[in-house]
Amino acid sequence: MNKLLATALVWMLICGAAAAANNAPASDASIRELLELTNAQQMLDGMKGQMTAMMNSAMQNATKDQTITAERQAILDRMSAKMSAVVTDMLNWDDLLPMYLRTFRASFTQDEIDAANASGAEVFKTGNWVPVNRKP
Repeated sequence: MNKLLATALVWMLICGAAAAANNAPASDASIRELLELTNAQQMLDGMKGQMTAMMNSAMQNATKDQTITAERQAILDRMSAKMSAVVTDMLNWDDLLPMYLRTFRASFTQDEIDAANASGAEVFKTGNWVPVNRKP
């Protein structure tokens, strides 16, 4: 009987600890902190430049070994500017931030975001990444 009582007590403690955990959705402030720590906005800005460079390179490859008239070059330039504007618009931080907030809020608890902010703060700020050893 004592063994049964002890087992029941252990389960009550485990369940009580789980219930005490902060399973609330993450706050916008803590998500913003994580996005800042990970330099999410700067990463988007870098992606804009990379995508524009990639599109320009693709255009140059597509027209390689061709004689391009001034009129056709003007058309290509306008098309390139329009494509760059689309990329810039798609990767607009102010438009994407609400989506990030909704996604993180739906995916992580406050405790999980707090843990990521606490454990990752130094790594994100210094860039001193510690490799993870995986067992085969």
